[in-house]
Amino acid sequence: MMLRKIDLRRSGQVAREQFTSVVAERDALQAELGEVRAERDELLARLTDLTNAVRKTWEAEREVQRLHRLREIERAAREDALHGRFWAALLILSLTAFEPKRFAYRPSQTARWKRGIIPPLHE
Repeated sequence: MMLRKIDLRRSGQVAREQFTSVVAERDALQAELGEVRAERDELLARLTDLTNAVRKTWEAEREVQRLHRLREIERAAREDALHGRFWAALLILSLTAFEPKRFAYRPSQTARWKRGIIPPLHE
């Protein structure tokens, strides 16, 4: 077995160079990690903004649907009211057309209603 002579100066110098290299690599990786974290934070902020925008869009769509339903309900109510008034007017017209003396308004009946001779329509 052969023993080699160790050069302590050269070994120390190589160890210092390797240490300096490792420290420089560590510093570069820390800087890169800082950049990656900043990029991550920016992307998370953008994702949050997009999520909020989508949520607001969904809320707006629900509100539009609600307003459409209200409009349809109001339209149906108007049509029902017009339809009901039309049929009521048609019924009155049909009843008075065949017996005008019986259903026609006569001022003398008002006095008779007030005196109780003719019972009121709604009690």
